[in-house]
Amino acid sequence: MYAVIGRRNGRILHADVQEGSQIFTVNAILPVIESFNFVNEIRKQTSGKAIPQLTFSHWEVSFISVFSFNQFTYLN
Repeated sequence: MYAVIGRRNGRILHADVQEGSQIFTVNAILPVIESFNFVNEIRKQTSGKAIPQLTFSHWEVSFISVFSFNQFTYLN
């Protein structure tokens, strides 16, 4: 899970295990352009055990060039 978020230029803000259960909660920031196909990839990497919830948080200046990699592969 951490590798998927890292590959997509995300930042982990908080990770926590709920006592007495197997629930592990991760709060992270992920650029919108990197969120395409994120749900499918994170479920594949966790064998379907992850339940991602993506919500808009804020605007932030990004220093990642959108031309440095092919984002069109996410749309196909």
